[in-house]
Amino acid sequence: MWGTLKKDFGEFVSTVANDATDVLQQLDQGLDGSDVEGRESTMLIDPDTGIPIEYDNNEPTEEESSLSNVQNNKTDMISTNSIPPNPQVATVDEMKAFLMTQDAVFLDVIGTEDDPDATAFLETFDLGTKTEEITNLLETHKDTLEETFSRLIDEVEYAEFWQRFFYRIASDEEKLKITYAHYYDEYVQSMANNKNPTLAAKAALSNVTSFLGGVVHRLVDENNVDDSADEDEEIVDNNNDDDNVPSRFGSSTSAAVKFLTGSVSGVRPPFVLNTAISDDDKEESQDRGDDDDEEEEEEEELGWDDDEEEEDDEEEDRNETVEFKDAEKEKLQEELAQAHEERDMLHKTVTMQSEEIKKLREAIQPEIVAGSNESSQVKILQMQLFEKDAELAALRAQLDDLKNDKDEDENFEAEAATNATAAAREVDRLKEIVAKKDEEIQALKTTQESIQEQNAKAAAATAEMAQELDRMKEEVAAKDREIALLQSSDKTELSFEAEASSAAAKATRELDQLKEVLAKKNNQLLEAEELRVAEVADLRSRLENLQTEKEQVQMSFQSQIDDLKRAQDVFSSEAKSDMENLLIQKDGEIGRLQQSLEEARSALQERATVENIETIRRELVQSQSTIDVLRDQLEHTTTILKEREAEVQALKGPPSPGSTSTGVKVSTDAPSQDNSLAVSEPSVPRKNGGGGDGEDDDGWGDDW
Repeated sequence: MWGTLKKDFGEFVSTVANDATDVLQQLDQGLDGSDVEGRESTMLIDPDTGIPIEYDNNEPTEEESSLSNVQNNKTDMISTNSIPPNPQVATVDEMKAFLMTQDAVFLDVIGTEDDPDATAFLETFDLGTKTEEITNLLETHKDTLEETFSRLIDEVEYAEFWQRFFYRIASDEEKLKITYAHYYDEYVQSMANNKNPTLAAKAALSNVTSFLGGVVHRLVDENNVDDSADEDEEIVDNNNDDDNVPSRFGSSTSAAVKFLTGSVSGVRPPFVLNTAISDDDKEESQDRGDDDDEEEEEEEELGWDDDEEEEDDEEEDRNETVEFKDAEKEKLQEELAQAHEERDMLHKTVTMQSEEIKKLREAIQPEIVAGSNESSQVKILQMQLFEKDAELAALRAQLDDLKNDKDEDENFEAEAATNATAAAREVDRLKEIVAKKDEEIQALKTTQESIQEQNAKAAAATAEMAQELDRMKEEVAAKDREIALLQSSDKTELSFEAEASSAAAKATRELDQLKEVLAKKNNQLLEAEELRVAEVADLRSRLENLQTEKEQVQMSFQSQIDDLKRAQDVFSSEAKSDMENLLIQKDGEIGRLQQSLEEARSALQERATVENIETIRRELVQSQSTIDVLRDQLEHTTTILKEREAEVQALKGPPSPGSTSTGVKVSTDAPSQDNSLAVSEPSVPRKNGGGGDGEDDDGWGDDW
């Protein structure tokens, strides 16, 4: 019996193999074979969906199958969602580009990385200094960073978003690698847990083709082995029990027999999806099964049961060979056709799912574009408000969170809008007051700085004058010493002494006059300094008053903001849009006013600088004129002294050999560049012409 069964089953296997080969040839439009660890792999492309399918011709073990499933899942994710490079080989630009697209990077609170530097970073981070850099980043990374920023604008605060960016992405390379590895693992895990419907359908289709290819290949191999056995050997199974089938048919043959037996008995194959079978088909199958059961019952009642006939035949001849009936073969072929139909239904299911996914993508794409445009507008408004006024930015953020209340009274809405307009005007007025106070404070600061510079210059001029006075005093003292020497050298020349005395007296009077002039100048400088000190004190008091007034205005401004915050709870959606437009207009006006203010400040600073320069220049001219007068007086005095010295020398005449010389040689060189006089030592001839015992050792060359 088993010999005949083996031959019939071999024919069936050949038929199944041929049919399966035809089916696989239709699917193999793109064939790509590769050997991976000694295993032959074939790439199939579905002609209906265009989805690539991978399967192994050789049946893997349980452990290899598990590993293969993981690798296939990972391959599916890579082909569908483009997994980023591994942290060990990723470059800095690739890591930054990946992190800019991950929402978790900007939603996770700083500190989840267990980094001790997080607290220090938050304490030292200043968002105000990053405005220009943020603008450049958004313009440079429009497809990654700007898209993420627009998508998360309603979920995370503006300041927190950029804190997390500069902490995790715009950091040093070592910290960037740690952050990339952390979010890379999260991304891969999420992709493994959340596979899309296309991947599921592709996996199901891959299972079908893998099952058919593997089973047919194994059946063909075992059939060839069975053909080499003794064809005359016959095995008799008296009980027709499947358990008595010899084990030499192999595990694949047994699995195929059980699979086909289950299919005959009405059990659904494990690779068939329920999505392609309608409820009507299920009802028809159930009705068909019920009809078969009724027919069997009728046959049993009429005594036409096939089992009884078979028992009678076995009793007649138990050694008779059991032949494989053609009806069973036909049933197997029908089941194979049913498997083909199920395969076609599966293709239809995959096609339907692909079309649904395509429709969903087309429907979602406009929403994404619209959401991106709206988010970009909100982003621009928030960035402008953040740069201009933090309070207005907070107010706008709260206005964005207001819920629509369409049942409010229209009169109440108009009144609320009027109040909001009046409050906005009051805010603008307070801002103008604050701007004026800032201008006054800036002007006072500029005036104070100019006064300090003038004080420093006056002090320098006073020191220079004091040095000039000291130098003049030294020159007068030198002249006094010269006059004293002249008086002590020749007491006989009274006229010369009188003239020298008169010249000295005149020089003394001129010196006294110079001293009086210097004293007046010093008094003027002291008075000017006292006046400046008084002006500085007055300016400081005014500055303190202005600061106090500014604080009061700020407090009033804060109270107005608080009133606005309390009033914002009653705004409706229409009032919200009007308020947004009004805020945009006010922002433009504020920008224009700030620009005008900056221009006025620059003009005032230029004007103040020009005035200070002119004042200092006039003071320098006056000081220079005073110095020139003093220098002229000094030169005049020096000229008079030279004339007197020449007259004295003329009166003395040349000394005789035997007489006593009373002449004094006075050196009156011209003043040097520093207006100092060079006075030489007096040269008085000795009385006896060559010295001797009569000298009185007083150093004057005489014997007095």
